Amino acid sequence: MWLKLFLILKSIDAWVEPEAGESAYFQIDEKNMTCTTNLQNEVWGVLKHSFSKTSSDNKVYGVNLGGWMVLEPWVTPSLFYQFLGKGENEVAMDSYSFCQALGPAEGNRQLKRHWKTWVTYDHLARLASKGINALRIPVGDWLFAPYSPYVGCYDGALEYVDLAVEWAQDLNMSVLFDLHALKGSANGLDNGGITVGLAWTSTLQDVAPGAKTFEHWPRRTANW
Repeated sequence: MWLKLFLILKSIDAWVEPEAGESAYFQIDEKNMTCTTNLQNEVWGVLKHSFSKTSSDNKVYGVNLGGWMVLEPWVTPSLFYQFLGKGENEVAMDSYSFCQALGPAEGNRQLKRHWKTWVTYDHLARLASKGINALRIPVGDWLFAPYSPYVGCYDGALEYVDLAVEWAQDLNMSVLFDLHALKGSANGLDNGGITVGLAWTSTLQDVAPGAKTFEHWPRRTANW
C-alpha cells in the first residue's frame, strides 16, 4: 500500500537534466522564479489508487510532519530561543543558519534529540487510531546528498525518516515525501531551508548524476 506512493517519485525520476539546467517535467520561469507542471493528473491517479486501500470511503486523512526535518522557528521555537540576543552572524532562523551558527557537532547533537522526540511511534499510533491514513513529510535535498553547512550537522537524519516509514507501514499509513527545500532556497522563507536569497533555479546544474532526490527513496526503501 504505502509503497505505491513511491511510484510518484519514480515517475518523475531524472526530472533535472544537469547539462542543460532544465527539467523534463517542469517548465521553469527564470524571470518570476516559478515553475509549472503537467504532472497533476498522473500524480493524483497514483494517490487515488493508493488511498482507496487505506480508507473505506476512498479519502485521504492526512497530517503534515512539519518542523521535523526542515526547521521552522514558529513550529519549533524551543530550538531557536538560544539565539535571542546573539549577534548577526550567530543568529539562526532556518535549517541552514542553524547548522551554520552551531557547527556540525553541536548542531547534530541538538537535531538528533529533536528528531528522536518530535516524531515517535506512539505519536503515529495515536494518529492512526483516529483514522489518519497518510503522512506528509517535508524534507530538504541535503538529506540525500549533504552540502555545506549540512555536512555533519544532519548526520543520521535519514535513519530517523526510515524509522517513520517503517512505523507507517506497520500502522497501514501511506507516506508522501515533500521536497520542501532545495539548494539556494525554493521560496526565500524558513521552510525553504534558507531565508536569505532565492536562487534555486540557478542551482539546478549542481545536481550530480545519480544523486537525484526523486530517485533516492524508491531505491533506498523499496529496493527498486
